[in-house]
Amino acid sequence: MVPTPLQIGSPDLLTKMPPFVFFTGHKDFKLTDQEVKNLQAYLNAGGAIWGDNALAGAGSRFDVAFRREMRRVIPDKDK
Repeated sequence: MVPTPLQIGSPDLLTKMPPFVFFTGHKDFKLTDQEVKNLQAYLNAGGAIWGDNALAGAGSRFDVAFRREMRRVIPDKDK
């Protein structure tokens, strides 16, 4: 089976319900409000998110962006 990209802002995320959503990269990124909403619904339905920084170490642009955007998806002040 070949992995296929899935637009997290589309209804496909919730209809296809992949076992996990995989984020990887080395650049800064920002999720749209719709993508945040879809990811919240996806997690509440039992999905999982896996993030993999393509650059070694904490503090890269991707690492900072991923942590920032996940705080939007999971707005828990304790995390």
